[in-house]
Amino acid sequence: PLQQCGSSPPVEASGQPGEDRAMMGEDDGEQLKCAVAGAFHSTMNKLYPGRLQVFTDGSLVDGEVRKVGSAICFPPMNVVQCWHLQSDHSILMAELYGILQAIKYVKSQPLPSVICTDSKASLHMI
Repeated sequence: PLQQCGSSPPVEASGQPGEDRAMMGEDDGEQLKCAVAGAFHSTMNKLYPGRLQVFTDGSLVDGEVRKVGSAICFPPMNVVQCWHLQSDHSILMAELYGILQAIKYVKSQPLPSVICTDSKASLHMI
């Protein structure tokens, strides 16, 4: 089952090389994040009007304990679903698993959908 998130997915703002980010106040940073997120969602809604937008991601953390996981996210509904995968899986497997779960979900929905991923390698594999 999909779960409601406490907050929207984070949007990272990146400064220009050499920019002194310490001069940017906390409120300025939040305003920038909101502006970037608003512009992104506006563009997505123009490109894919009326479509359910699903974002996927895979993650691998190599530390004392190796962790691998996948997630799908529905930003307008503030919903995320995550899966912990076996620790011997690769980041590519995590990315592909997220895409698979997104496909399974959108197939069960009556709405036209668009699935977005940041994994070019996964798209080449598919």
